Amino acid sequence: MFESGVPVDSLIGQVQGLTIRRDIVTNLDEHPLTLLSDLEEGGYTEPYTFRARRNLLLLQTIHEPRQMTFEEAYHRLVSDYQPIREQEWLQTLRQRYSVKTHPEKLQEIVSERS
Repeated sequence: MFESGVPVDSLIGQVQGLTIRRDIVTNLDEHPLTLLSDLEEGGYTEPYTFRARRNLLLLQTIHEPRQMTFEEAYHRLVSDYQPIREQEWLQTLRQRYSVKTHPEKLQEIVSERS
């Protein structure tokens, strides 16, 4: 589809279940963003599964290094802090309620959907 020059935005509403997310990233050290490191502008990855969803990354533009805007820094901070907040919340729930987790059951469900 990309080879034919179809704009990504034109796919919205034409492909069932398609979600398009735009982001500016500076850290390519974590999967799946490591897949971007070998791409040139306009390049895209092969489809892959991540968090039980089919994905494809399109590298639209490579920007020169620059200082983040306040908004970019804010969103980065919120995103980086989210796992810490979730762990604190889970710890609070575990202290308040008797919780037994079954990660193997969750893994079975994820495997079935992949």
